[in-house]
Amino acid sequence: MATTSITPTYTFAAASGSLPLSQLDSNYTQITTFLNDPSNYANYLVASGTANQLVVTFAAGVAPTSYITGLTLIVKISITNTTSCVIDVNSLGNKNITKLGTTALVAGDLVANAIVVLVYDGTRFQLTSASSASAAGGSNTQVQFNNSGAFGGSTRLIWSTTDSSLTVYDVTIGRGAGGQSSNTVVGNSALISNTTGASNTAIGRNALYSNVTGGNNTAVGTYALFANTGSSNTAVGLSALYKNTSGAYNAAFGQEALYNNLVGSSNIAIGWQTLYTNTGSNNTAIGEAALKLNNTGGNNTAVGYFALLNNTSGIANTAINPINSAGTYAPVFDPTTQSDRFCMGSTGVTNAYIQVAWTVVSDARDKTDFAPVPHGLDFVSKLKPTAYRYKINRETVSGHGPVRYGFKAQDVLALEGDAPVIVDAEDLEKLRFNDQSMIAVLVNALQELKSIVDAQAAEIAELKTR
Repeated sequence: MATTSITPTYTFAAASGSLPLSQLDSNYTQITTFLNDPSNYANYLVASGTANQLVVTFAAGVAPTSYITGLTLIVKISITNTTSCVIDVNSLGNKNITKLGTTALVAGDLVANAIVVLVYDGTRFQLTSASSASAAGGSNTQVQFNNSGAFGGSTRLIWSTTDSSLTVYDVTIGRGAGGQSSNTVVGNSALISNTTGASNTAIGRNALYSNVTGGNNTAVGTYALFANTGSSNTAVGLSALYKNTSGAYNAAFGQEALYNNLVGSSNIAIGWQTLYTNTGSNNTAIGEAALKLNNTGGNNTAVGYFALLNNTSGIANTAINPINSAGTYAPVFDPTTQSDRFCMGSTGVTNAYIQVAWTVVSDARDKTDFAPVPHGLDFVSKLKPTAYRYKINRETVSGHGPVRYGFKAQDVLALEGDAPVIVDAEDLEKLRFNDQSMIAVLVNALQELKSIVDAQAAEIAELKTR
């Protein structure tokens, strides 16, 4: 506040002098005139000049003679500014008006009929209050607070009437581009390209960045659904569904889940980089990197860390927990392009438990290409039963798990020949054995043996009658 002195027109001649009543009246009038002039309180001034070159003038007797650091002006704006501004106080020369320290004003920062506070910092006047948010002509309102909530600090709030958004520390809160009333945006550049897409929620920097017309999407996390143009997708996590374009009805929970999905739809990915390279549809992956390398494969279900990791184009495969107790990826079967495979557990499993035996479909109406089993007693007589224990892996020599009875797949394969049924030789690096098929061979052997026994019994009976 500028200060002034009121000099009475009468001077006491001596301590015993007297003051005429007329002189008291004159001094009272001078005092009340000063007190009733608002320009003498905190330097309230009305700006004249032009929109971008303000001029203010103090009342006579209270005008500053130079710019002093801390000089505070409360100014009523007459014309809304259109670009950066300067102010001239009592013809002392133009000084720049800035905001947020040294940032030049932009159009609409000073709104006609608004009252603002300007403080001189030794070089320029800083705008430390806001123009009226309801005043006509302004596109933005800026407010600065310090840590105690007073004006002049570093926290920034910006209200934009262009898209009805509020920016706090560069974090935008609003409806996003397009101004659709059903959209919710929290984050810098979130839903920034949207036009008509509705019922979208974008939380995080660049979430739903490229979405234009897609609707009913939810993106939570930086870059979630970044390239999306589709609808009804849910992405939670950094870069989840990042490259998705027209894919729809996908749900991705976890960093980079379904990252490369473009057009695949109805996928569910839960965990870091689940279905990372996917372009297929109707896949479900639960667990870190489950179905990570899947490309065009569809209708797959992977549950567990790295489940169906190497599946690329295989369809309708299921895998559950392919990790052994050492934390190593050791699936009992590792589909890549194969389809319709059910893989449960790892090669480290020592015991599998179930209350009752498996009940397997065996209805003749579900079968075809019937033919006799070619193996029987001769085949069985050449089998080499053995006791054994599994190894936890091929690099070890010690046994793992309980002692078991069975056969070596290589021995059985040698007996079966080029078209094996009992031995699954699809993967020559890991031969597998089909117990169910062996039962049919054993039954054949028993029936052949019975025929032999019956024939011998008949011969013996005939010999006895002679």
